[in-house]
Amino acid sequence: MKLTKEQIAKIEEYLVKDRIFYDDIRMEMTDHIAATLEEKLKEDGDFELALKEYMNSHLKVKLLTAVREQEVLRDKQNRNTIFRQLAGKRGIIFFILLCTVIELSTFEVWAFRFFEAIMMLGIFAYMIVERWMPGNYLFVKRIYSVSMFYYMLPVLFALKINKLLGEAQWVYCINGVLLSLIFTLAYLTLRMNNDIKTNRYA
Repeated sequence: MKLTKEQIAKIEEYLVKDRIFYDDIRMEMTDHIAATLEEKLKEDGDFELALKEYMNSHLKVKLLTAVREQEVLRDKQNRNTIFRQLAGKRGIIFFILLCTVIELSTFEVWAFRFFEAIMMLGIFAYMIVERWMPGNYLFVKRIYSVSMFYYMLPVLFALKINKLLGEAQWVYCINGVLLSLIFTLAYLTLRMNNDIKTNRYA
């Protein structure tokens, strides 16, 4: 029995609850379930009943486990891509320009504190509005939720370094490098989001 578009849409409704982030992985999961149900309904049957039985079966649990493993691998691939871009031409140029501006600001404490304030306000604002961000920033939300530890380490160190090492000029220089790194990673993450949204990244 060949499933109709309406029946496939019904499968997708069930999968929305599982919060599968990557569209291609979710489509593969939909195709797999549709093929399984088509095989089960060859000799006619109740689609709704068959769908509910499958969604509550160990087969669904096994499939979802495999999908989660695929998402973990994709997340790792995306993180590695961002770090490769950090070491690439665009990342290096952006980092050097930003680092130069911030390092020059270290000669005026108020200017340096201005960059620190921007960073803190940005993080605080994101934590507040994250749940209401529009759908076209899904990757930013995803990379933040699964990789927050990687991004927060330099932030926490930048906030504590002055208390740990004092107010010497070289301490401000290190802090400037960390701030530049944080802003560069944020820039590359936003670019990555746009590449995924426009299918320029595979």
